[in-house]
Amino acid sequence: MCKRLRFFAIFTLILVFIPSFLFSEFLRDEKNGFAIDLVDGFYLAEKTETSYYCLSDFIPVEIVVNVYPKERFSSPNESITFSSKQLAASKCDVSTVEYRNFPCEIAYLEFNFQNTSCIGYMLAIQLGEKQILSVLGYTAKGNNPIFESIILSCLDSVFVDHGSFFTPGPVTSFVFPKEGKVRQNVTIGGVTTSVLFDKVDAEANEYVINREYEILKMLSNTDYWFSSWQRFYQLIYRDSYGRIKDACFNLCSKIYSVSFGKDDCDFLYAQTVLSFVQNKPYGRNTGGSDFQNLISTFCGEKSDCDSRSLLCAILLNMMDVKSTFFVSVEYSHAMVGALIEHLGAKLQVGEDWYVLGETTAKVDFGKVAKNMSDSQKWLNIELAQ
Repeated sequence: MCKRLRFFAIFTLILVFIPSFLFSEFLRDEKNGFAIDLVDGFYLAEKTETSYYCLSDFIPVEIVVNVYPKERFSSPNESITFSSKQLAASKCDVSTVEYRNFPCEIAYLEFNFQNTSCIGYMLAIQLGEKQILSVLGYTAKGNNPIFESIILSCLDSVFVDHGSFFTPGPVTSFVFPKEGKVRQNVTIGGVTTSVLFDKVDAEANEYVINREYEILKMLSNTDYWFSSWQRFYQLIYRDSYGRIKDACFNLCSKIYSVSFGKDDCDFLYAQTVLSFVQNKPYGRNTGGSDFQNLISTFCGEKSDCDSRSLLCAILLNMMDVKSTFFVSVEYSHAMVGALIEHLGAKLQVGEDWYVLGETTAKVDFGKVAKNMSDSQKWLNIELAQ
């Protein structure tokens, strides 16, 4: 896009922007109860009392976010119709989205503005007190498809309550609606049972991974290389968590209850989960993101260190065993960290020391290869915002 397509004056919004240099750019509105994790590189360009307009100096995508008061529109669909008329859209395809039990619509738009043909997507969600949250992303028609993916990523990174930080986003929920359960037999810690995943869970998780990997590649040679890496893992974690918890919570509860009440209960559970992940078949995808989706990893398909470590972190956090994720560029490796009482190799995050778990060798928590023991070469990935 050779020039800015400024729709800023058209829309209205009420929210608070919290910038974070070299970390994920978050729009947060505590009053109305939502947040948006924008792709790294966006910044707040302009605002009024009711509108915020977000740009990037090197990404030809523009984002307008609004909260309309409850008296303005009776439904998300009505707000999209209004915006479509304001833009004089030649095309406006609207679909309903099943997202967190909030009335929600998503629209694909085509329109002309300042002699430029544009495409865009708009997400409209009715919040708790019937305010309408509207998020519009747009770019010039014919631009590189990666910019359309960036728009979808931003819309998919809308959070409307605490639970939405741990469930698939609205775009992924629309593209991959639930299709029914499939049964998988699994054994963890001597407990064998069946778990139920949705038929689309693995494919949907793969979609998020591939979309975000393309964005990560684009940003890898910028000052945002680490924050975009962090956002990549955070969005995979977010999409995976709800799918895995829905399938595995009862199983993990049974395993945890075996040692419940013991002083080392958390360690015993953590070690059981680590052993389960270590016993998965090892393998790398030589093309694409080199990251196996976590549902397929759980079900026994070949996986590498980062998929295993992220899966392990989810299974630990499900039982309130606080965990985190570490990666190393120099070592080309990833490990899980668990906040447990146990001797061995640890890394500090804030005031906490996390015991390291190696997922590609059959060793206990706290044991790390000597040639990967330099703490300065490990980076912490904060998994939840």
